[in-house]
Amino acid sequence: MHQQQTEQNEGTQSSGTHPTRAYPARSTRRSRRVPSVAYIFAPFAALVHDHVPANPQRSSMVHCLIRALQLLEHENIEVIPPSVASPDDLLQFHTRSYLDVISKCARGVAVSADTLARHGLEDDCPVFRGLAAHIRLAAGGSNTAARTPHPIAIHWDGGRHHARAGSAAGFCYVNDVALCVQALLATHARVLVLDVDIHHGDAMDSAFREDTRVLPVSIHHASPGFYPGTGAVDEGVWDPTGEGPVAVNVPIGTGCGDKTYCAVVDAVVGPVMERFRPSAVVVVCGADAVYGDPKGAEIARWTVTPAAIVHAVRAVRRELARVAGEQGKLVILGGGGYDHANTARTWANVTAVCLDGVVLPASVPDHTFAMQYAPLLDMAVDAPDPLEQRRRDPYTDRGGQAWWRLARLIDVQVERVPDHRRASDGDERQWATDESYEQVEQVVASQGEAHQRASSSTVQPGATQ
Repeated sequence: MHQQQTEQNEGTQSSGTHPTRAYPARSTRRSRRVPSVAYIFAPFAALVHDHVPANPQRSSMVHCLIRALQLLEHENIEVIPPSVASPDDLLQFHTRSYLDVISKCARGVAVSADTLARHGLEDDCPVFRGLAAHIRLAAGGSNTAARTPHPIAIHWDGGRHHARAGSAAGFCYVNDVALCVQALLATHARVLVLDVDIHHGDAMDSAFREDTRVLPVSIHHASPGFYPGTGAVDEGVWDPTGEGPVAVNVPIGTGCGDKTYCAVVDAVVGPVMERFRPSAVVVVCGADAVYGDPKGAEIARWTVTPAAIVHAVRAVRRELARVAGEQGKLVILGGGGYDHANTARTWANVTAVCLDGVVLPASVPDHTFAMQYAPLLDMAVDAPDPLEQRRRDPYTDRGGQAWWRLARLIDVQVERVPDHRRASDGDERQWATDESYEQVEQVVASQGEAHQRASSSTVQPGATQ
């Protein structure tokens, strides 16, 4: 029944035409100036992502809250529909054998249990109806974010940082983060990936291990048995000479609150950005670090609130402006987040801070999913005082000794980051040409006109469910 409703809803918005650009034409209601923020979203895409087993209906909850807060009506934001990634796009990172299995599943072709297991399509990553569409839209959306001319691009349906080239993993079926980075490398000499998801971005470390143009920086929780079991500090440097590939891993123990989290961000972001001097930054903004998340913060006993995640985004924006100036590009992707109400709250706050000067209301506005935020209907996340967990927090213990040790380890890692402070960036950057935006993948026929109308559509994602 749900599928029929979705198909009917999409069918009524379709036409026989296809978009001819990677982003829709500027609305006549807006000025000719390109807004500073691109928001990658289309109602039909939210309905597809709603079927991911680990995050049922999360996409609709997130976009409905952001729309209800009227952030998408702001003059400095432009809603851009995601492109649909082609097989060739996906092959830039994923193996053909993995994509062949996905294609067979989409066509209803029988696939053996051994084959599914070999490609990670079991347990936490089961096959589901709409899997192929989810993969193509997640990847296409993050590629769209990388290619728009806007200084900031947001794609909350991206951020799948665990998927390997040949297998799904950790609720992630496609590594849209890696594909986004590769798209950015076409126009930027160096790309930094800041991953604030509570789980270590293991696949990003391995994906760019031999590419010194990319620096993965992961701030995450680490404890015995916590997924994925990687991301120790000593995994952050592979070449002892300091001349080869580098990553920065900052594992934080149990009981972390906003104060500790923000201190870690401040200790890492500024020095790393100063040495590496990227012209593009991708933030994997997983919200599972926020208090109450059943697969993240609850296990780690973290009391982090959306304010700490916002602090990280502000720090990145400030440092990117300092080292790259007007040429800087910031892409913000989603990621984990299994308390869907808190995830929506967090990402709404991040969207607002990108719009400069926007103050969100104290209460959740009335909309389709308003009762999901009951009983208080607050926009804030009410987390307990982290001092209550002080004795269990190895980074706020007696006299801050453990925090001092972590800070020293961060200093050591920063010193191993390739130093580009004396390099002349002007000669090595290759900026996008107009032709870069003319190559658009053919999209699903029934979505043609819906793509063009995404920014003005009144369809509420999730309304047909």
